[in-house]
Amino acid sequence: MLVQLDALEAERLARPAEREALYGETTDGSAWEHYWRALDAVAELGDLRERGFRATRPENDAQRRDRDALVAEAGDALEHLHRGAHARHAASSVEFRRGIDSRIPKLVNARALAWIACAKLQMYAGKKNETEGLRAVLDVLQFARFMAGSPVVFEYLMGCTRLGHLCF
Repeated sequence: MLVQLDALEAERLARPAEREALYGETTDGSAWEHYWRALDAVAELGDLRERGFRATRPENDAQRRDRDALVAEAGDALEHLHRGAHARHAASSVEFRRGIDSRIPKLVNARALAWIACAKLQMYAGKKNETEGLRAVLDVLQFARFMAGSPVVFEYLMGCTRLGHLCF
């Protein structure tokens, strides 16, 4: 088993790990350093299954105010998402030798991050600075694209799901 783990780790390290940002400047550093911070910041906001989903489909002024408040509360998460999406080094974060103790993103947090990005897009739609919302969505798409290239099936599936159904 250790031989197989070493082979998987060698394969992971041999994969091309550099990429360019979808827009703006590509920066040095590790994408996962920032993605983990983004996911941790989203987790600190609590369970966003209902609130995050509703933020992408506000039906009245009260829900729009809650959407705007959620986007503001998620400022740190969106900033780290942005930094991760622009980081040049994008190797998988999986540490195969750690086995089941290897950290993988929680689906609920990755999904909430996507919902918040979509909520920000809606919040800025039709306004002078509407590209701010579009940038958040591009950042989450870069994150999803990155996860879709993971050698870990669960991350791969999360990435594919976010790419296919970003705001749902």
